[in-house]
Amino acid sequence: MQDHGGSLHPIHYYSGNLDIVAQGMGPCLIAVQAVHLALQASSGMVLGQTVNVRCPHAVSALMNQAKVTSVTSSCWGNWLTTLTAPNIVLQHAPVTNPSSCMMSAMTEVLLEDEGEITHDCVTLTYAATSLITETPIENAELELFVDGSAQVIEGNRRAGYAVTSTTKVVASGHLPDNFSAQAAELVALTRACTLASGSIANIYTDSRYAFGVVHDFGVIWQSRQFLTSAGSPIKHAGLVNDLMFSMKLPKKLVVIKVKAHLTTNTTEAKGNALADVAAKQACSYATVRVCSGSTAQKTILPPKSIIDLYKDVPLYEA
Repeated sequence: MQDHGGSLHPIHYYSGNLDIVAQGMGPCLIAVQAVHLALQASSGMVLGQTVNVRCPHAVSALMNQAKVTSVTSSCWGNWLTTLTAPNIVLQHAPVTNPSSCMMSAMTEVLLEDEGEITHDCVTLTYAATSLITETPIENAELELFVDGSAQVIEGNRRAGYAVTSTTKVVASGHLPDNFSAQAAELVALTRACTLASGSIANIYTDSRYAFGVVHDFGVIWQSRQFLTSAGSPIKHAGLVNDLMFSMKLPKKLVVIKVKAHLTTNTTEAKGNALADVAAKQACSYATVRVCSGSTAQKTILPPKSIIDLYKDVPLYEA
């Protein structure tokens, strides 16, 4: 719109559909993407002149914050490039602006009778991100170590998982033979979260993939309904969904990444080594039926004590 004769007059209309990734964002981030696309579409007409952008969401405030975990670094960088350009002026406007007619469906839950946005965009957006941290809690009620394993035994694929403390196996089991190591890691972490239901727990994993699902990718995938930008399901969608649900069960949860096969005599090294041994041993158990990613049945350990087995095995693999 352009000022003409003391009032604003439209000079061009832009509209379009958001892609699947953008559709999975919250209403505030959808507004940021809409502003970004509108500025790109109008750049040929603006030609570097000053543009006042009026939006019912606090776009400027969001851009002044740290990157939201549910937005990729590439997307966030594109937003910053477009929205912080010297000729762009971001302004807050009531929802009675013309574009609100097309956005009413996604903003109606945020409005009151006077027609103003009643929420804080920054608070609402960052509240939707994962609240799981990676700093161990002192005097936690549970200290659990998880590991998943997929290997070939006598020409046959085998998979298993284990959840342990520093001294004993808490849960372990065989998984379907077509499970990958990543899938087994997800099952192990999901099982640990379930066991920690209602408790304050530190859970340690040596899987960067499982750790990333908890702290980085999980929230993004969940907001997209576990679909890729091409519209196809992500890998291990069911298992990731189970993990995202189980993460809500503990009273307070911290998931910590530890290095695999440590040679030190620390608590983390001992617990991780025990989980590694137990997960590999679980691959040899009798097959159990798994209905979903989080329902692997607990398998009773062989008569030999896992503690005795642990004493005979070094803290690291040769």
